Amino acid sequence: MIAATIFLAGMQVMVKALPAIPVYEIILFRGIISCMLSFIFIRANQLGLRGENTFLLLQRGVVGTASLLTFFYSIQSIPLATAVTIGHLSPIFLGLLAMIFLKEKFSSIQWISLLICFAGVVIIKGFDSRITETELLVAVLSAFLAALAHFHVRMLKNEEPLVVLFYFSIVMIALTIPFCIFNWTQPDGTELTLLLLTGITSHLAQYFLTKALKAEEVSRVAWVYYVGIIIAILLGYFVYGERFNVYACAGMVLIAGGVLINLWKISSK
Repeated sequence: MIAATIFLAGMQVMVKALPAIPVYEIILFRGIISCMLSFIFIRANQLGLRGENTFLLLQRGVVGTASLLTFFYSIQSIPLATAVTIGHLSPIFLGLLAMIFLKEKFSSIQWISLLICFAGVVIIKGFDSRITETELLVAVLSAFLAALAHFHVRMLKNEEPLVVLFYFSIVMIALTIPFCIFNWTQPDGTELTLLLLTGITSHLAQYFLTKALKAEEVSRVAWVYYVGIIIAILLGYFVYGERFNVYACAGMVLIAGGVLINLWKISSK
């Protein structure tokens, strides 16, 4: 799990370092690299490329691609730590989706955690002038779409993780390549290197995260995963010179605390 957190942090820093490259182009590179790596691992493990539920696999790919588009846009547009913190609202949204579609119980403590997170988002917007209403909405949308993608993964529990990743990458390529054909931005040598590294680190992060989720309890993995918020704050501070006033910091603490309360409640069921 520590490896997943490190690779994810590396991916976020590299996406932030590519402000001149459109997000759909970054995702195209990510999709191509992930497709190649997934194909190699599938063949090495002698697995079939055809999944059991093709429609659901493709649907998961569409939702996942939309999640990446909005998340990468947020990383490029607002402070790194803020984008990552708001992105971690996804477990709250996942609980709401499970309540609506799977009739799972959403306890009073979970509703309180939702209100705490909402208060954190409002405080961040109210006291950080660098973030517009549109950018804030996109960041929250990215968290919701990430939850929706994880919800699809729950329904694909019988599929091989490598097959899920392979379909995901195929959909990423199919959805982003039309935009790249008509709106291509030629990367220079440094940008091309960062694009390749973004694809590799994001794929490795997804691989180690999937491996950790299979080997350990979800609640234990999730607590370690939130170290990513601290890493994002430190990287934003030292790499990009991002500074936050006390109110913005309080908002991020509220969001992280609300999500952790939600995870604690889930783990205690």
